[in-house]
Amino acid sequence: MHSLHIIAKAPTATSLADLLAVIDESDVLIFIEDGVYFARSEFPCVEPAASAPYFRQYECYYLAEDLAARGIEAHDDMQVVDTRGFVALSARLARSVSWY
Repeated sequence: MHSLHIIAKAPTATSLADLLAVIDESDVLIFIEDGVYFARSEFPCVEPAASAPYFRQYECYYLAEDLAARGIEAHDDMQVVDTRGFVALSARLARSVSWY
């Protein structure tokens, strides 16, 4: 079953391991709130999600409003959606899983 994983927490080694243990290649990930920090390289336990090998096989999005609120600029290889895009992803997928 296709799921939308809503990642709202900043990356840590534990949360990343938990996430990678349950997501499926057919799932979609959206990074919101502090989850948009997955786009940064300052965290020693992760690479930016858009370029990290363990995220390349997944459809990943970042919420534009949360990137802007945290002063994070989107790179060309990042898919960014606004709130309407987030709603469209939620409607497209059978279920949502929130990571808070």
